Amino acid sequence: MKLCSTLQATEPQKNVTMKSTNRQHRLEALRLREAEGTLTEQEHAELLAIFAELDAEEAEALKPAKEKSQQLQAEKEALEATVSQLQDLVTEHKQENF
Repeated sequence: MKLCSTLQATEPQKNVTMKSTNRQHRLEALRLREAEGTLTEQEHAELLAIFAELDAEEAEALKPAKEKSQQLQAEKEALEATVSQLQDLVTEHKQENF
């Protein structure tokens, strides 16, 4: 039973990999035709659609990293504000003691 569920779980992944491989081959063929100057309007539209798909997939893949980067930037800014406040306190304390 487990083997069947394992096989079923990997089927979508195989389909995605096959689609990606097919798309990559199609992209290469279209880019070659584009370089040769023999790309039709329909093929040009298909090429643009593939690029749009790739851009969307890349944006989705980068989303977690972008969110983490924004979180780290916010933490950095908070720490910088704390450092600034502490520096002000140290300066103030030094002036009071002189």
